Amino acid sequence: MIFFILEFLATLEEGPLKYKLAINVLIFSGLRRGEIGGLKWTDIDYVSNTITVKQALKKISGSPAFPGPPKNQDSIRSVKLPAFIFELFKEYQLIQLELKANMGDKWYETGYVFTQINGLPMNLDTIGWYMGQLSEKHNLKKVRSHALRHSNASILIASGLDVKSISNRLGHGNMSTTMDIYTHFIKSADAKASDSLEDILISPPKTE
Repeated sequence: MIFFILEFLATLEEGPLKYKLAINVLIFSGLRRGEIGGLKWTDIDYVSNTITVKQALKKISGSPAFPGPPKNQDSIRSVKLPAFIFELFKEYQLIQLELKANMGDKWYETGYVFTQINGLPMNLDTIGWYMGQLSEKHNLKKVRSHALRHSNASILIASGLDVKSISNRLGHGNMSTTMDIYTHFIKSADAKASDSLEDILISPPKTE
């Protein structure tokens, strides 16, 4: 999975900055797709390198997306991200400001980070569409945008981060949700930890 993520990240260098930023945020934050869509510029903290989830865009078939509360109370959270993502935010914000100036009175001042060319919230389906286009072009396995959330969680589990911290970062209502969804990965990580302990504490040291 890590190898696939690295391959996929490499493909983002050639496309629009909006998608490069959105997909990087999905990979590194583990946010839900609607939470990405609901981000506003006021939720981006360039000082602490965190983004705060306060709302999510929701979609009902046949109607435009609309803002609403996140999935549960614990989904309201702040998530720290690597510094390079905030450099992308800054670059994209400048592009959006230029677009706003060009659109004039046709621009809708919504405050959203990810927008259409007129300032209205971006269609959430376009992220998955763009990922599909990239995967096909580079002969990569096709994945849904939600799979990036699962990839984030599995990588964190494999790294040894405790389940409570992962649960908080994903915005799950309780740890049992995280345990239920990622049982296989948690057991695999636990088995690897057991093998590591055996290698260190029991296996005889190698001699020259």
